[in-house]
Amino acid sequence: MLTLSGGLGSGKTALARALIQSCLLRFGRTEDVPSPTFTLVQTYESPDLLLTHVDLYRIEDESELNELGLAEALDEGVLLVEWPEKAPLALERLRAGRLDITLVIMGEGAREARLSPAGPEWEARLKGWSTGA
Repeated sequence: MLTLSGGLGSGKTALARALIQSCLLRFGRTEDVPSPTFTLVQTYESPDLLLTHVDLYRIEDESELNELGLAEALDEGVLLVEWPEKAPLALERLRAGRLDITLVIMGEGAREARLSPAGPEWEARLKGWSTGA
């Protein structure tokens, strides 16, 4: 699971869109990747992976998440979650194997991505990555 945090306009949807399109392109597929702000959930299938893109911006109470099937989506593939701070308890239960990405606006057109691995899986993958430019 990847969580994408940051203020409005920080690039969460743009990053999710690029990741999804990159995964689909591996199989020669191109697809429009709209923001799931109003639909809450968008899914994309490739031959070997189900990608579920969730936007929790409009969630007002975590009880609303029961209908979204986050655990099931994670069992079936990759889960990309925008605005994870709207569901801290639900996402904490799904913490194992999670990579939290916080996008920060650094200036005109500049963004910084801060990666926080949750668990040994991502810690091993990110070991040795530079923490600065």
